[in-house]
Amino acid sequence: FFHTPSSSFLRAMLHISEEFVKIIQIVAFLAVIWIFGRIFKAMKLSPLIGWILSGILFGPSGPQSLHLIQDNEHSMELWKLLGIVGVTLMIAESGTHIHFDKIKKVGASAVVIALIGTFLPLLLSIILVVSLGGTVKAGFATGCALAPTSVGVSLKLLVENGALNSIAGQTIVTAAFLDDVFSIILFVVLKSMNEETDSLHLVL
Repeated sequence: FFHTPSSSFLRAMLHISEEFVKIIQIVAFLAVIWIFGRIFKAMKLSPLIGWILSGILFGPSGPQSLHLIQDNEHSMELWKLLGIVGVTLMIAESGTHIHFDKIKKVGASAVVIALIGTFLPLLLSIILVVSLGGTVKAGFATGCALAPTSVGVSLKLLVENGALNSIAGQTIVTAAFLDDVFSIILFVVLKSMNEETDSLHLVL
């Protein structure tokens, strides 16, 4: 019975319907993001706030009744890919406004800011986690999560305010890039700590 032409047709139609629903959900979610961005822009605020808020409300972590993104591995991988593409394009577009002559002027200041922005959250996280009864390693991991600076958000806000080409704007951008480099080093150290712990447990 399950191999009759009519049953195959029904299964095909059901599959098409499921794919169509997914496409509608994607279009609806993108439309909601755009609408929220326009609303916050009309309020003289950054559209980034609206985009983030729409992701919180209508994403997989939001209220069940508002979900427009399915909370499954395939769907999340798709949105992660789209997010990477979007951030890459935004950074590439903003990179066309960066002037190396100004970066040379702010190099020393940017390094100092990046070092503070990386290691101050790290130090405060370790102190806070240890004071709450956690381990130094847990505090280090927390600091690694808080240390990176969102280059994409920084660039978007600077472009919106026409401050990217200023000395302050170039300092912020350079510091943000350096901050991410330092944070990557911290993540490598954290990964090495985990591998050493796993090896020790294996030996014991």
